[in-house]
Amino acid sequence: MTIPAFLLSAIGCERSICSDANCREAVKQNPETGNWFITMGHPGFNSPANNRSGYATREAARAAFNRYRKPRLTRDQKAALAAYEHCLRQEDRYFGSVFVTPGGAREHEAKTRAAYERCKSLGMTADHGL
Repeated sequence: MTIPAFLLSAIGCERSICSDANCREAVKQNPETGNWFITMGHPGFNSPANNRSGYATREAARAAFNRYRKPRLTRDQKAALAAYEHCLRQEDRYFGSVFVTPGGAREHEAKTRAAYERCKSLGMTADHGL
């Protein structure tokens, strides 16, 4: 079985798997049916919807591509992100209080900074939810 020509990237991407959000070759339309598909070499190419009939609109195909291109978190990264988000919530709650003291402020900022540094040490970026 051969892959239809519209599923192949015309210009080709430099990497074996292109996860660039601005890639113009990530989704293409089937000229016969009008449905949109994620092209080969992009995250979501082998997804169930892409293997069936594709997506009804370009926006739906683009949304699926963006959903599949996000990096997955390891167990340690999930735990570190949860701890960081908890520290952020606690810090916001504390600074919204009328009982803020300089020592308490430094303590909360230090906890949040330590949780953030833990996430960064695990290789997390804004793509991971930081």
